[in-house]
Amino acid sequence: MTEFHFGGGHRASHEPQACRGRPFQADFEELHFRQSTQESASAFGKLYRDSQGRRRRDVTERTSDASHGHQFAVVEDPVAGECYVLDPTSKTVSTVPLNPDELKALGAMTSPLSCLREGTAGSPWQPTTWREERLETKFIEGVLCEGRLKTSEAGEIRELWSSHDLAETILEKKSSPEGEISYRLFNIRREELDAALFLPPGI
Repeated sequence: MTEFHFGGGHRASHEPQACRGRPFQADFEELHFRQSTQESASAFGKLYRDSQGRRRRDVTERTSDASHGHQFAVVEDPVAGECYVLDPTSKTVSTVPLNPDELKALGAMTSPLSCLREGTAGSPWQPTTWREERLETKFIEGVLCEGRLKTSEAGEIRELWSSHDLAETILEKKSSPEGEISYRLFNIRREELDAALFLPPGI
């Protein structure tokens, strides 16, 4: 069985400080296809961010041979410096402290998918040299986005569209000889959210 690595809606394109004062909620969808095994997988769910830059992702992951998806929620709190992982099946909450470097990386990584990041240990796509081209701005899901097209000598192509206004990646596609991955944010609604969404149960 192939192991897939999902970003699960984690695509902040700026440091946490830049996300403050820009609350929104949206749906996300992430699709994977592995060429060598002809296997597919998906992750979908809800993404929330409040005015303090705290993020919550409600995620369902599903592989092509699974009748039921794996569900969990992740709350990343740059204010408290902690990350909470909520498992509704076992009704447990795990708390992971975030050090300053991790907090910076949380917002600075343009593409947090572990299998898309150059130099990620164990990645199905190995580190390579990229050529980058900036694309004309356009509206995606009602949001003005800046685009980048990256290609490599290994035949990998990555198209990334991010919103400076939302400090978030809206659309991302990647193809290579190994397979394809796509991610999109949709049903974007700019509104302040209930603070209880970003607290673990019992607080």
